Amino acid sequence: FSQRLLVRKNYSVPGANSMWHHDGNHRLIRWKMLLHIFIYGKTRVVTNIHASNSN
Repeated sequence: FSQRLLVRKNYSVPGANSMWHHDGNHRLIRWKMLLHIFIYGKTRVVTNIHASNSN
C-alpha cells in the first residue's frame, strides 16, 4: 500500500466555540446499535459519544 498525504483545511470561524462537529454512525444497525459522536473541530478531540438502540 502506498502512503497517502492528508491535507487539512484551514478554518476561519468567528469565535472559539464555533467549530463543533456531530456525526451519526449507522454501520452497527444490524446489531441495533447507533453511535452519535461530537468532536471539537479545532483540537479534533472527541468530547461525547452517545450510543443508543434507535434514532
